[in-house]
Amino acid sequence: MRIEGEFRHKAAHAILSDLKDKDEEELGQKLIGYVVNQWLLTDKSKNLIPLWQKLTDLANGSGAIPPLAPMLTDRLVQEIKWFLTGGAAGVFYRVFQLFGEVGKGDFLLFMFDYVEKPNEKEHFTIPGNMSKDLELIQKQHPNIETINYYLKRAVKEIEEEKKTSQTDQSKD
Repeated sequence: MRIEGEFRHKAAHAILSDLKDKDEEELGQKLIGYVVNQWLLTDKSKNLIPLWQKLTDLANGSGAIPPLAPMLTDRLVQEIKWFLTGGAAGVFYRVFQLFGEVGKGDFLLFMFDYVEKPNEKEHFTIPGNMSKDLELIQKQHPNIETINYYLKRAVKEIEEEKKTSQTDQSKD
């Protein structure tokens, strides 16, 4: 069986940064963790295929390899970070700068309405991979109660990445 995937842009840089100076055992576990937390290979009944279950067990510490450090394995935090740095927050900022408080309010009301009636005409279309993403997040957070913890964690990671990036640039 051969499986290929690609990590690009910020994800690739974050992975490379996270993997430097790791011992062989920890490196293998982290690499497996990145793959199984990015993609899910399931059968027709939506159950993980046996190989993918074994890899998931290894990445999560149920196998012979110790548990992963949580920094890049938390799907919800990664999604929030993408939202805050990948353009969505930039659009919100532009709307605010161009149209002020009223424009910001109108934009938020529009977004609430847009996602409230998914798959209806002139509303949000749910992507095909959404159910898998939600299953993964619910698996990682079985007792999720409030979004605030994850928002703060995402912002903290963004700030840490900025510091690392600034340090790396100052070395150039």
